[in-house]
Amino acid sequence: MKGLLPAATRIFSACATALSAFLLAISFAPWEQPGAPFFCLIPLFLLAARRPPSECARWGFWSGFAAWLVQLSWLLALRTTAGIPAWLAILGWASLSAYCALYLALFAWGSAHWLVRMGTDSLLRNALSMAILALLWTGLEYLRGRLFTGFPWNPLGAALASNLPLAQGAEFAGVYGLSALLVWVNAGLAFTFVRYFHRANWSRYRPHLELFLALAAIALLTVWGRNRLRTAIADGPAITVALIQPSIPQNEKWDEAFVRHIHQTLETLTDEAGETSRGLAGQNPTLIVWPETSIPGNPEQDPSTARFVSAIAQRNGPLLVGVLGREPIGDSEHWFNRSLLIAGPEQPWPRYDKQHLVLFGEYLPFDRFFPSLKQWAPLGISLSPGKKPTVFQLPHRPENRFSVTICFEDIFPHLSRRFVQEGARLLINQSNDAWFDGTAQLRQHLNLGLLRCIENRVPGIRVSNSGLTGLIEPNGRVYHRGLFRSAHGELGVPGPLPEGRPMWEVGSLALPGSEWTPPLYARWGDWILPLPAAVGAVLWLGVCFALERKQRQPLRSSP
Repeated sequence: MKGLLPAATRIFSACATALSAFLLAISFAPWEQPGAPFFCLIPLFLLAARRPPSECARWGFWSGFAAWLVQLSWLLALRTTAGIPAWLAILGWASLSAYCALYLALFAWGSAHWLVRMGTDSLLRNALSMAILALLWTGLEYLRGRLFTGFPWNPLGAALASNLPLAQGAEFAGVYGLSALLVWVNAGLAFTFVRYFHRANWSRYRPHLELFLALAAIALLTVWGRNRLRTAIADGPAITVALIQPSIPQNEKWDEAFVRHIHQTLETLTDEAGETSRGLAGQNPTLIVWPETSIPGNPEQDPSTARFVSAIAQRNGPLLVGVLGREPIGDSEHWFNRSLLIAGPEQPWPRYDKQHLVLFGEYLPFDRFFPSLKQWAPLGISLSPGKKPTVFQLPHRPENRFSVTICFEDIFPHLSRRFVQEGARLLINQSNDAWFDGTAQLRQHLNLGLLRCIENRVPGIRVSNSGLTGLIEPNGRVYHRGLFRSAHGELGVPGPLPEGRPMWEVGSLALPGSEWTPPLYARWGDWILPLPAAVGAVLWLGVCFALERKQRQPLRSSP
């Protein structure tokens, strides 16, 4: 009988680990199950309340590793789109998943240490534990988003992107505040479960303060969020924008044989969008947006490319173009992922250089010292980061100020917030997610981008080479006016632009008016919750390490 107990314990631990991994995975795209984020950590909390911290850390790692393997499976698409060897793509996928899983292991370890000392049989102590565990998770999540250049992909709060009433809470403490809310709810439900099924409570009624606190948080934020959704946030003058989704296959973007085809596709789509705008609004679009690295050449150095984009801008309106720029700095030539605002042939054009580059995607560490590493770079070159933010002003409409994030830059909350602080009232994301066509990455990326609009209460525009392209309201609602056609002239219907099809969209977008005031997160940023939580998490994990080290020291024998 005694031999069965360890086996039963291992089975329980394995099942709890697998269940948490499953619920974490289906909380995000492509599944986005609405109830999963509220229950995904309960199995791990039950484990932390009953098992030693070191054991919980192991199970937490495996749970996180399995969940992240599913969430990041889109990285395997680089085998075909970037020509990366299969073994290298698998190694990168597994390594990044293991790195992210370490944070869940630390969370499980720290949670078990806390619950060992606090227990789960006291109402007030459980309420305190709910707050502490929420802060611990938030602090670790914030560290994941900032350490080693940062990887803030799919924070737990992003699972609420499809639940717009609850997502409105991001204006208070950002997406990390939404993560804290979900951990608070998970902990409350877990403690209720533990106390309800405790043998001493079977024969009598016990009040469940933990359950009340969890449900109250959801109810209050839902009511407030629904009311916020009905409030007009951007009540300033509307601008007409044209979004161009050329859907150029990734293997054609840098092939000289397809330059003419790329130019023709962009010109046709842009001219059609401009003609529609003139027919509906009586004027050219206020702004036309092409995606990241939309043209092979750089009009700043190539006269023929400059004539091409200038002519399109003069016919249809100001044009925001993504290019690869290069310029000599010192004794070497540096390349930049750049956005140019082109209103005519006059140069220099206003520009923005991407500040936060993708490690191993846009640059390789130490490649300047080891040139042989460059052969593994997906672009064949390593890019240099930009040094400062840029706030663009539209010609003849200087009150319409906007900033650009390029590709994965919009997953970093502090970058978008800084643009808003500098005066931007519109956030534009230019992406090329064709590297991951047909995968869940496109939807996961869109969900992270729309949260930046909620955090700062400004509208957004997202234009990607092959999808998902759309307009974003300050409350995070992604929409289309339905005034779009494909390159083949087929009428569209309202809704997201289909993936992988050359299309354009013309729509109106209201910017914040003169009465607009920045929300709490835009004013205070990470000082509200994530940064103090990160400091507290580091301190607590340090205490846990010291406690375990002390316990492992052998007892000294008496003289």
